[in-house]
Amino acid sequence: MERTSNTIERIQCGETAPRRTARKVGAYCRVSTQLETQQMSLESQMVSFRQKIEQTPGWKLAGIYADEGITGTSVKKRTQFRKMIEDAENGKIDTIITKSISRFARNTVECLEYARKLKAIGVNIYFEKEGLDTASAASEMLLTVLAAFAQEESRSISENLKWGIRKRYEMGQARWTPLYGYRLNEDSEIVIEPTEAQTVRMIFSFYRKGIALPAIVDYLNRAEISSPRGKRWTGTAVLGMLRNERYVGDIRLQKWISTDHLSHNCIPNDGQEVPDYYVRNNHTPIIDRRTYDQVKRILELKAPRDEITRYPYNDTKVICPYCGKPMISRQMHVQKKKKAVCCFGEDGCHGFSVKTWMLDETLRAAFEEVQLDEIVGNGDGAKRMREAKKEGTPETIEYWFLADLVKEITFESYVSTRLQKHKKGPTTEERVYDCDHPLAVWAFDNPAASHGQKLHGRAYACGGALRNLPDAGTVWRVHPSSPEEYF
Repeated sequence: MERTSNTIERIQCGETAPRRTARKVGAYCRVSTQLETQQMSLESQMVSFRQKIEQTPGWKLAGIYADEGITGTSVKKRTQFRKMIEDAENGKIDTIITKSISRFARNTVECLEYARKLKAIGVNIYFEKEGLDTASAASEMLLTVLAAFAQEESRSISENLKWGIRKRYEMGQARWTPLYGYRLNEDSEIVIEPTEAQTVRMIFSFYRKGIALPAIVDYLNRAEISSPRGKRWTGTAVLGMLRNERYVGDIRLQKWISTDHLSHNCIPNDGQEVPDYYVRNNHTPIIDRRTYDQVKRILELKAPRDEITRYPYNDTKVICPYCGKPMISRQMHVQKKKKAVCCFGEDGCHGFSVKTWMLDETLRAAFEEVQLDEIVGNGDGAKRMREAKKEGTPETIEYWFLADLVKEITFESYVSTRLQKHKKGPTTEERVYDCDHPLAVWAFDNPAASHGQKLHGRAYACGGALRNLPDAGTVWRVHPSSPEEYF
């Protein structure tokens, strides 16, 4: 029986056995901005890698993965990078080529993490600029050093950009970001988008008139009005719109600051580390300043503050009839309607309070007594009163009504004496305060009214003595149907 001879081929150390199939090669490209010059750079990278893979014997194109306008300090937003790693794990890629370490990653930890991960599954990375292949034994040490340089370069670029941005902020030069209701025209000028601006005005008007956020959101969705993101409206979207100063033509610069150049996490700027800048009248407003200021104040008053309900009377001057001090909003834990205005301030007498629903009814009744022909003058107060009268008596008293129309609320008080008996000791004479007839001081001047002139049976004009004072107004006194209900 003849003995067959076997052929033995010697393979040198460091060499790999020849592959019978073509090596699947993927290319990764990235640019960090969407500038035209960098877009050309991205296209040139893709063309160059495609030609190189197709012209190299034994290589087969597995795909070109390109991230445009995305930083290399994190893989979170690099969708093509993550897809490339997933394809490599699924055996679709044997080798990855990229222009440089900085194109692959600018984060040392992530660069080494993914290099080791790919090497463990038999996928090597070749960096053209550095001439480094992770398949070699000394690759990790060199990769660590070079990746650290790439990360430091990223930090230096970040600091330079940050310096330039902050200098422009100091000069009031804003960086405009897309905003619902505005567009940038061909000349990079900020212009109003009419349809969206109408929606913005409607939202501000609804909230100013006392309509709650959930009701506004429900109306917008039922009316099928497009939201800023093209989806359904949410309370967060409406609230963000109401708080945005850009709708009044202003812009606040450096609202947020980045914690570091790797994670790009942003936190609100409290002014401790870097200043923020507020630029007024930066562009054409959609909302007038008075409406915006009132909405901003309403948001503050409706914010939770222990158990105190400050809306809507907190900013209205309500004068205590006993001590003459301003009264403040509180809750009284008696009966169902707990909101009240009380003389419980630091220097108040703590002797008088009135439920807000009672003030509401008094103000509505007093407002009905005002006639259009009695509102004289061309001041802002008179104009606002005419507009309000044309709209009719409001169903509820909201902040705008008090801010636009009411200067202050006072009460008529009467002082008398009575004999007070005691269980022990002699009878004493004590002073007694009686109050009735809340007085609404309107924020317009009526020179035709004289002190004590009787109008409409129940209303009395008592503003003659106030006409010569700054911002003087007409005082309308309304008798409640049952005065004892008020106290």
